This record gives sequence, C-alpha cells and structure tokens, in this order.
Amino acid sequence: MSDLKEDVIEFPHGVCPDTEMWIPLPNGNAFVFPHAKVSPEGCDYVRIVHSDGCEQVYWDSEEWKQEPAFVMGAICGCMLMRDDLLKVPEKYYQFGPHVTFPEGVKYTPYGGTSNE
Repeated sequence: MSDLKEDVIEFPHGVCPDTEMWIPLPNGNAFVFPHAKVSPEGCDYVRIVHSDGCEQVYWDSEEWKQEPAFVMGAICGCMLMRDDLLKVPEKYYQFGPHVTFPEGVKYTPYGGTSNE
C-alpha cells in the first residue's frame, strides 16, 4: 500500500485537479486528459498545457477519428517540441474551481469578479 496521497501531488497550472490527470513532458509542459472518475466512458480529448498554464493545443475524439495518423503525429510532435517552436496566436486558459495560476496572471471569470 502506497503512502502517497492524492492531495500531495502538485498539479501544474492550467490543469483542473477535479476533472483531469496529466503526464509531465520532457519539454516541461503537461499532457492532459480527462480523469476516469469523471469520464468513465473513455478519453474524449487530450491537450498539451504549457508550464505557465496556457493551453497550447487541444484535440477531441472526433478529430482523431477523422484523421488518426495526422493527429497522433501532431500529438507526438508537440509532446517533444521546444516551446519556442510552437507558435500559438493567443493564450487560452481553461480553469476549474481549484486551478492555480502563476504569480502575475490575472483573470476575471465570465460574469464574475477578478482574482485580485
């Protein structure tokens, strides 16, 4: 029996610990997918989140059903790619009730008040 408790694991910024699991990547980013507790029917999306919490790329099951070789190639490439080579036009932050953000990142939830 392991002494490791779930609440000891530090989740990266931008990953919702209530609904997602993650795997650290060699480039410092995280490979994110739905937790089996909230998605018992299977994995219907994957995403790669930058160490600052920004979602860099997202694929849903329809995309990989339509073009499996292309999507798997893109996923594998992004898992190893250096951050400076992955150009993302704008930053998109997905967050749930317990997601943390790096110091200095401010947000205002839709219809809500700022995190300051």
